[in-house]
Amino acid sequence: MASTGADVNRAPSPAGMTTAKDEVEEAPPMGCCAKMAKEMKKLGPQWRKREVYGKGKDGVKVVVRLNLTMYGGQGCFGPRQMLRRADMTKTPRALEAVGMSPEEYHDVFVEQLDAIENEHFPEAGCRGCIAQTPNIVGCFFGSLLTVGCLIPFFMRKEGEKFPLRERRCKAFDAALREWQTNANARFEKYHVYVKTQSHSYLRSNGDKAQRVYQRWIVIALNDEDAAALSTEPHLSGLIVTNEPPCNCARQFVDETTGYCTHPYPQIRGDM
Repeated sequence: MASTGADVNRAPSPAGMTTAKDEVEEAPPMGCCAKMAKEMKKLGPQWRKREVYGKGKDGVKVVVRLNLTMYGGQGCFGPRQMLRRADMTKTPRALEAVGMSPEEYHDVFVEQLDAIENEHFPEAGCRGCIAQTPNIVGCFFGSLLTVGCLIPFFMRKEGEKFPLRERRCKAFDAALREWQTNANARFEKYHVYVKTQSHSYLRSNGDKAQRVYQRWIVIALNDEDAAALSTEPHLSGLIVTNEPPCNCARQFVDETTGYCTHPYPQIRGDM
């Protein structure tokens, strides 16, 4: 049966062939928020095994890569530690196998990372409470004044803090990059290569979308995997620019400018 209208779900024509104009119905224009929502549906969480196996000498199956979950950032009671408790107290078996001592591991992966955290996230701050305060206060006073919610005012104030937020994000990123450079120079004798990687996506949270971050300290354990890891990007998934969506105030750091992990939320008393 012939179709009485254009099929907007028609598959693209094969390569080298054209499609008649009357066969394709132009999609209605989409606002920037709608376009963003459509793109976000393509993104999801990334699942990684802690230990990645490959072939070693004589074809024996060995661990060629470690994915250590990385936390960090501002916690409710101070800086959040970068590694999970088990990784802070015990050297991973794969690193012991290449000859790394517990003292050397603790110095690089615990003490040095803690020093970076303490310098760049010195305060305590509950993300949930602080993040919701402007909305709650704005709506409360807006209702009292019968002029609607004051969210636009707070969004504009957030935009005014953008330069300071960006400087702090870049300072932390520079410190984390320096840590990686020094660690790789120190671990070259083990044929070990260290690199931070992160993935971001949106997760449904009721009628809103919550941005989620996954971060790892990735450790290649031989020269072949080190070469492969060195060519992989630091960031994947959702990577935003600093262009404000839907004419909102500029609040986002441009993540396309070479960060070694997705920037952490900056929650400070002066922010």
